[in-house]
Amino acid sequence: IPIYLLTLGFSLTEVFVYYIIYNLVYSLAAIPAAHLDAKIGFKHTIMLATPILILFFILLTNIETSGFPLWALGIIVGIHSGLFWTSYHTDFATVSDGKHLDKEVGFVKFAIKISGVMGPVIGGAIIATFGFNPLLWIVVILLALSVVPLFFSKDVHSSSNISIRRAFKGKKVKDWIALAASGLEDSVAGVLWPIFIFFTVISSFETVGLVTSVSLVISLMFIIITGKLADKHRNIVM
Repeated sequence: IPIYLLTLGFSLTEVFVYYIIYNLVYSLAAIPAAHLDAKIGFKHTIMLATPILILFFILLTNIETSGFPLWALGIIVGIHSGLFWTSYHTDFATVSDGKHLDKEVGFVKFAIKISGVMGPVIGGAIIATFGFNPLLWIVVILLALSVVPLFFSKDVHSSSNISIRRAFKGKKVKDWIALAASGLEDSVAGVLWPIFIFFTVISSFETVGLVTSVSLVISLMFIIITGKLADKHRNIVM
């Protein structure tokens, strides 16, 4: 997406402002997401978030001709992320047995990575052959289909009292540092790294896709190893 926006003529500053707005809205949207999780359930909130992401991609596809403001796109995708990821992570923590958490996290990471290995290569090839728009419409279709599995299992929700003040209690400085570092890493990997690779190393969508896929394969190998070792030797692995 950052490469796509830059190739459309948006400045680097505009792209960075877009991501700043996205992250701010994401943070704020986590609050109503928590209330929705407690009231209607995790999966229902995820289903509610999916059409918002589809709307985002439709607007993104037509942003060059529609003149839709980029900062408004940041708000839309920020709302989706707040709703989706708050529900996703809380649901995962709820269904985990707690005894094999490292292995379970490893499995989730494995599932995400294995499905993403071919994505960059296929995406790069589609962009190079047909352009960005066909790829974005394929994404919209896949997003719509991704909601279907949610209907095959029960939802989890409760009448929990959501307290922002209580959410910040009991957290140590090292927790804040670890979370901040994780967020910084995600931002660098998702925004700065692809921009750097594309404009300074390889200005080819196919090659960027290939490099991303190769790095995911290597990451996949270490996820499997780490997941097995961390349950027994977490401190050593860290």
